[in-house]
Amino acid sequence: MSRAAAAAAALGLVLLTLVPAAALRAQGPGRVVSPGVSSSQPVPLKLIDQRLRVVAERLRAYAALPRIALYDVAFPQDSTEYVALRGYAVLVITALAQHPAELPLRRVYVRSRTGETELVKLTWVRSDETSVDSVVARAFGRDREDGLYLLPIALHAQPGALLLDFATSRSGFVVTRFEGLPDDVTWLPTAAPTAERPGEAALLALIAREYPGFVAR
Repeated sequence: MSRAAAAAAALGLVLLTLVPAAALRAQGPGRVVSPGVSSSQPVPLKLIDQRLRVVAERLRAYAALPRIALYDVAFPQDSTEYVALRGYAVLVITALAQHPAELPLRRVYVRSRTGETELVKLTWVRSDETSVDSVVARAFGRDREDGLYLLPIALHAQPGALLLDFATSRSGFVVTRFEGLPDDVTWLPTAAPTAERPGEAALLALIAREYPGFVAR
């Protein structure tokens, strides 16, 4: 299984039906947490939390940033899972802001030469960063949102940019630029999704494996 920061824009793709949260919660062992849940601690996301601390330490001597957003992508681990997920990967966005009015995020989208494609938000959790790491809170703010999104692999396979709009004050925030699929997942097909949504059992299995903090047992 691989995660990434790499590659792609839209082939004129339009995301259609949101995977119903109720359907996700009904599947398999556990369920995806309900959208908008408040928590005293952030969702545990090891790679993103490490990156946040590294950047916060580097900025310790400077003024606090008004906001920040980091991301991670979980791709299908093999061809069987790719088929079950119907051409989708799962994207995590973690956003922090000094002012609580800036969250929740208004939208997350990919911009390419063919236009903009808004990503489907599966669920999100609001939390207070100060209970975990005061260095991070001082640098980026105490209000945090961790969200899960469907990301068509086709959008990650050609040049483009991943952007988001905060609820207030800032739109068009560039999270990263896509330049192609990561080397370890170049075997993945890059055609448009074969259905309006992934298989729900396969989607829950991927989330439980890669981002278990989003699954309530």
